[in-house]
Amino acid sequence: MDIAISLWSLHRELQEKRVKLLDFPEICQRRFKIKAVELNQPLFPSPDPEYLQKVKDSLRGMKVVNICLGFSALSASENEDELRKIESWLKIAKDLNSPSIRVNTGGKKVNEEAIQQVIRGYKKIVSLAEKEKIKVLIENHGGISGDAKTILQIIREVNHPLLGTCPDIGNFPSNSRYQELEKIAPSMSIGHIKTYKFDEKGRETSIDVGRCIDIFKKADFDGFLSVEFEGKGNEYQGVESSIKLIRFYI
Repeated sequence: MDIAISLWSLHRELQEKRVKLLDFPEICQRRFKIKAVELNQPLFPSPDPEYLQKVKDSLRGMKVVNICLGFSALSASENEDELRKIESWLKIAKDLNSPSIRVNTGGKKVNEEAIQQVIRGYKKIVSLAEKEKIKVLIENHGGISGDAKTILQIIREVNHPLLGTCPDIGNFPSNSRYQELEKIAPSMSIGHIKTYKFDEKGRETSIDVGRCIDIFKKADFDGFLSVEFEGKGNEYQGVESSIKLIRFYI
């Protein structure tokens, strides 16, 4: 396994304009000594070709391991404009050499009708992804994707090799976290190591990160683990603590 840094880990720095997206690759390489990044579409100031070229230039050999989109399969199933936006980001992912995009399920009401609508959305999305040879990932992100059983139903019924999972260790309920992760880990292409707070020994206080990484190992996963710090403290320090913890377990 290897480590990437999610742009979301510095979302407050970006939103409060202390840092620009174009600074992010250099920060990862210079401060964190990491050469792989995960980007987040909602944090892009612009999807225009001129700006995207600046993003590409800023990478300077850095690897983009995934792009997280803010669009949903639920909306894409019925909304052609939403589907066209996802299609445009598939092309952007291709241009930035990202092997995958994350598209959330969306939806707050979990019932069979909504699940089938999401399945129709992913079928449309993966048919577009085929053209660019980009994987489409489902993250356990609440709503319809709030439990492993539903995620696996979607994957089974879409039945396409380009549809996989992006397990986030922080997004399942604490009382079922590890059992749920075990179910979706076999189909993962990238993992999100979400962290909030660390104790004096450098351990995450609410999540057994080592146990989560062991689950991924048992699923024969050997890809990137993306740091997604969401704590209230200093974001730079949170990322550094996360990297140190992941390195201990991998």
